Amino acid sequence: MASLLNAIIQIQTAFVTNIPGLAQVPEMPPEDAGAFPFLVTFPQTGTHSWRAAGQRVDMHTIAIELHVGRKDLPLDIRKALHYAELIPGALKTAEIAGEVSDVMLFEEGNYLFGPMLWGGVETVGFHWNQPIRLNIT
Repeated sequence: MASLLNAIIQIQTAFVTNIPGLAQVPEMPPEDAGAFPFLVTFPQTGTHSWRAAGQRVDMHTIAIELHVGRKDLPLDIRKALHYAELIPGALKTAEIAGEVSDVMLFEEGNYLFGPMLWGGVETVGFHWNQPIRLNIT
């Protein structure tokens, strides 16, 4: 049965499997920043509706954040930009391969790039907003 938690775990597993060089992809967002670069995934917004025969359809926006620790800004920006296409590409590859079976991706997402903060530590990176659909019966 599809669930938001299972969908997030499938998405994270796709990143671990398909993207080399990530130091951490924790199952749940940690209190403190550990090793860099790290990736966290969590629900941001969502809606649900009921269809015929009692089928529930959930639409969620999943937040995906890549954090690179700030030590040398030009180098850190270069490290973060390395993942600009890898993260969305890995997610689409996983969808096509059936690795995220509970998730239907929408063709468009959006992102912000720039300074970030995690657990009081300054980072630089991406915040992607990826709309997904879950069919729950």
